[in-house]
Amino acid sequence: MVRQLRRSFAALACTALLGTVPAPALADEGAEAGAAQLGSEFLDLLVGRPTLLLATIAGTVYFGLSWPITAAGGQSDQAWEQFVAEPSKKLVGPLGGTKG
Repeated sequence: MVRQLRRSFAALACTALLGTVPAPALADEGAEAGAAQLGSEFLDLLVGRPTLLLATIAGTVYFGLSWPITAAGGQSDQAWEQFVAEPSKKLVGPLGGTKG
């Protein structure tokens, strides 16, 4: 079992190292910018969006639980913006972008 894990880790490490070798086709600056944008969008799709979805769901639950307290203090609009609206705006924003 340990031997199989070591082999799997070694294969994963080799694959990661091969992925860092610069490709000759990316020597052009325009191609590098396009590849960076594509990588950014891909990472956002695989990691960012699921995380933002969980943050939106958790924020909605947290807002629901804290609503009686925030409403009594007159802060329910700010709590809604912080816990629900902000993550949901980022969730539906452009892929790979920090604008929004």
